[in-house]
Amino acid sequence: MNKNGLLRRVVIAAATGALTLGGLALADTAAADVVNGGALVSGTAVTTSITVPNRQVSYTFAAEKGKHVTFSTSTSTWSANGSAGLFLYVPVTTNGKTTYVLADSWVAASGRTALYDFTPNTTGIWKLQVSPGTPTTTGSTTFTFANDVDKGTLAVNTATPAATTVPGQNIVYYFKAVAAEKAHISLDVTASGWGTGGTANGYIYTPTGVLVDTVPLAGAPTYFDFTPNADGYWKFVVDPDAGAVGGLTLAVAADQNKGQLQTNTAVTASITAKGSRAIYGVYGEAGDELPISVSAANWGTNGSAYLFLFPAAGDTLIGFCALTNSAVQCPFYPPADGAYRLVVDPQGGAVGSATFKRLT
Repeated sequence: MNKNGLLRRVVIAAATGALTLGGLALADTAAADVVNGGALVSGTAVTTSITVPNRQVSYTFAAEKGKHVTFSTSTSTWSANGSAGLFLYVPVTTNGKTTYVLADSWVAASGRTALYDFTPNTTGIWKLQVSPGTPTTTGSTTFTFANDVDKGTLAVNTATPAATTVPGQNIVYYFKAVAAEKAHISLDVTASGWGTGGTANGYIYTPTGVLVDTVPLAGAPTYFDFTPNADGYWKFVVDPDAGAVGGLTLAVAADQNKGQLQTNTAVTASITAKGSRAIYGVYGEAGDELPISVSAANWGTNGSAYLFLFPAAGDTLIGFCALTNSAVQCPFYPPADGAYRLVVDPQGGAVGSATFKRLT
């Protein structure tokens, strides 16, 4: 996946022989017979068939600045085992008049597949022109133009499946975060598959478009949790590797704010999403024990969690207690009178529950 402007990825299937753009410099000459192929539709394959020498075919497609697109060539057959060039033109508008400037090009060679993807640096109607390698070359190439799969804003704790259908296509999710609340966020991938041996990566972007982390995605569930440092809508972009096609199911899980923990009242913290935590408010007094009695806990085979005590408005760890799959007593000692946060934090993506109460 390309992160900026017209920086792009070109992948051409390995084969014997050299790939060149020789002879393709004539792509936009007046001598060529340029046929209008119409507007490209995302996800719909198009076959360009050229049977007349010195003919080219020109297509248009709508692009939006910063929105990644891909062109995937599935088959190509050109006379004399030749090739064609695919030429990308960017619209430039000056004084109300739009002209087209060559931005980039790649090759569709006989018997080979090709993948080209990029992130447009301007919004408008772009052009793609297919030009045989020489004026006498004839043949055909089949390619698919595709926008990314945009799944919109994720609802909290709602599993949302998505799949790509075109090599080079990405999946885009958004999720909302409020940094002032120190809201801990978990991205829980409950299913992931990218074909035999296929993999993907998930890229996390701030609301201003800054890449902050990468999450490897293979053919198994995984999760990633973090604390956002900016307010707004964050973006999670899933980018399959090497033209892989597949999908995943993703849920965004925020912490559970469970309210104030009452004395001698048992509560059960149930965690069903990997990386999620449960938070309770407690009041403590300096020099007095804050006793928590855990009567039951279940975090699955070899699973565990911790019970952490923090100030209500700070991140300084006051104390902790390990929660395995058995009952335990957890004494805490607040350093000052005031409000605190008691946090149930499963480890290593464990899910399960713990039942506990404050004794005094």
